[in-house]
Amino acid sequence: MPAAWEPVADDLPALQDSLYNYVYGTLTSLAAAGLLPEMVQIGNETNKGIMQTEAADSAGWALDWGRNAALFNTGIRAVREAATVAGRDIKIALHIAGPENAGWLLDGFTEHGVTDYDVIGLSYYWAWHQPTTIGRTGAIIAGLRRDYAGKDVMIFETGYIWTTESNDDADNIISEVQDGYAPASPDAQRRWLIDLTQEVYDRGGAGVLYWEPAWVSSRCRTPWGRGSHQEHAAFFDFDSNLLDGGGAEFLGYDYAGSTSRRPYPIHLLPFRVYVRPDARVLTLVAEGGELQGRLRLRLTDVNGRTLLREKMTATGEEFRREVTLPALPRGVYFVTLRAGGGVGGTRKIILN
Repeated sequence: MPAAWEPVADDLPALQDSLYNYVYGTLTSLAAAGLLPEMVQIGNETNKGIMQTEAADSAGWALDWGRNAALFNTGIRAVREAATVAGRDIKIALHIAGPENAGWLLDGFTEHGVTDYDVIGLSYYWAWHQPTTIGRTGAIIAGLRRDYAGKDVMIFETGYIWTTESNDDADNIISEVQDGYAPASPDAQRRWLIDLTQEVYDRGGAGVLYWEPAWVSSRCRTPWGRGSHQEHAAFFDFDSNLLDGGGAEFLGYDYAGSTSRRPYPIHLLPFRVYVRPDARVLTLVAEGGELQGRLRLRLTDVNGRTLLREKMTATGEEFRREVTLPALPRGVYFVTLRAGGGVGGTRKIILN
C-alpha cells in the first residue's frame, strides 16, 4: 500500500475509505479529461492479500479473505459509482496469475461475496506456469466460461522470448522455451502467440494481451539493473526495429472465431516517408494499390506528445501525399498511419 496509508493498515474502515476515494477520484478526473477507461482491473495478479504494508508483504504469502474481500468490493463499488456519474459503462476485471490458480481463487472470491465483476483475466507464461500447456490453458478457460456464466475470460498477460541473448545490464527474467516452439526465435515467438490466441478463441475466451512488447533496452533503471529485463521478449530487435516475422504478427493474424478483422496485418501497412527539412514538408508514398480507404496520420515526438494530426484517403492507386509540418526543433519524430481502426505502421524521421 502507499506509505501514507500504512498508519491505517489495520483499520479496515479507514483503509476502505482511502481506497474508495482514491479510485473514485482518479476515475472522475479521467472522465473529466475524456479519458475514462473501458475496463478497470482491481489489483494486479492478486493471488494473495492486497494492500499490505511493506513489512507484511515481506513476511511471506498471506491471504485474509475477510479483509481481502472487503477491499475488493470497495474498489469495485468505487468503479461502479464513478461509471454511473460519468454515464458510461466500465467493465471490471479480476486478474489472477497462472491458469491453474484460477479455480480455487475464484471460488474464494465467490464464497466471500466478491461477485460484481465482468472479466476474468489470467496471466500465462510458459516460463513460469509450465507444465501448463496452451491446450491445458484452453481447457481451463472453457471451464471458467462454464462455471462463471456471463463472465468473459481473457489472457491479461503473456510473453515469449525471441532470443536468449541480452542487450543491457539488467538480467533477463524469462529464459525457458516450450518444446515445439524452440529454439528461441522471432518465428517461435510468433507461432506460440498465434497458437495461444487461437486456443483462447476456440475455448470461448475474449482475447489476449501481451506484456510487454516495447520494453526495449534504455538508460532507465529498475531496482535490479539498468535497461530492460525483457528486451529479449519484446517485439523489437536490439536496435529497436520491429522483428521481421516476430511476435507482433499475432496482432494482425486472421483468427477463426475472432470478431475483429483487418485488411492487412496492422504492423505491415506499406508506406515510406520522406522529409524536406528546409521546407518542413513531409511526403508519404506507397505503391499503387497498397493503401486503400481512410487513413489517419499522427506525428509525435520522442515523449509521445502529439504534434500533428491529418486525415486522408487512399484510392487504391499510387499514393502520394504531402503534409506541411509545424515549426519544430531539431530532433527525432515519429509518423504513424492508422487504417481500419488499427495502427498501420510507424516510421521515424529526423529533422536536422
